[in-house]
Amino acid sequence: MMETITLTTDQRIAARSAILMGAFAERQATLRLLIAQNQEHPSIANTYERELDDLLAAARAIAA
Repeated sequence: MMETITLTTDQRIAARSAILMGAFAERQATLRLLIAQNQEHPSIANTYERELDDLLAAARAIAA
């Protein structure tokens, strides 16, 4: 049987933030790996680098 857990607004915001930051960290790690794996293919690596830059800019905007 599942129990209902009641969270305050602050607790919900904190949980969402933690999940979002985890997703950002995972995507950042994946992009860094893809960039490293594609160093011999500059156009592919540059695409991943641009995506990483966009991801980091979004994370900074959310944190601000």
